[in-house]
Amino acid sequence: MPTTFKNARSRYKWNDSAGRYRDASGKFVSFRRIRMALDDVLDGNERDMVRLAETLRDGGMSVGDFQRQMRTHLKDVHVASGALVKGGWKQLSQADLGRIGFRLKEQYRYLDRFAGELANTQVYDGNLVRRTRMYAQSGRVSYHRIQRADMIKRGMKFEKNVLANAEHCPDCLAETARKWVRIGTLSLVGTRQCRSNDRCHVIYK
Repeated sequence: MPTTFKNARSRYKWNDSAGRYRDASGKFVSFRRIRMALDDVLDGNERDMVRLAETLRDGGMSVGDFQRQMRTHLKDVHVASGALVKGGWKQLSQADLGRIGFRLKEQYRYLDRFAGELANTQVYDGNLVRRTRMYAQSGRVSYHRIQRADMIKRGMKFEKNVLANAEHCPDCLAETARKWVRIGTLSLVGTRQCRSNDRCHVIYK
């Protein structure tokens, strides 16, 4: 269980009827604040995964060991991302687990292909760390996919993209300019031009 996820759960109490976290004063925690907790989870795993890449680069592990440990981190990333949306692992439905599993299989295929390239070329340049960072941040799509499905289930009808305090790609700017749209209309955070660098969040009503 990632420490940052445990910290988020210890600070906030899950309200299942509302599908939201409450803080110590009983107020709902903003979507932005929970998205920041997601950033902590993903960024923490990214640091661990980059260390694996650096160990591989420096000759401290084999490509096979790198691949196996990366798979473990990927599972942690995607399951923790989904659990953060739902208030914990126990609240994840079979449908949620199916969405996570589908996304994980996709990432495993990419990782297997990447590991094959590394084994064949033995080239550990800057691309190694760059691509490793992208795997770490891939949980962002799982988070937002499960969040949207949960909001639909709870009767939300509209969604709006909100920019983070960061540089923005044209896709994020365009989605934000649309303001409130029918739920399911926006492209998912993490699938836009900025990919794993996307720090936007989505609000619902």
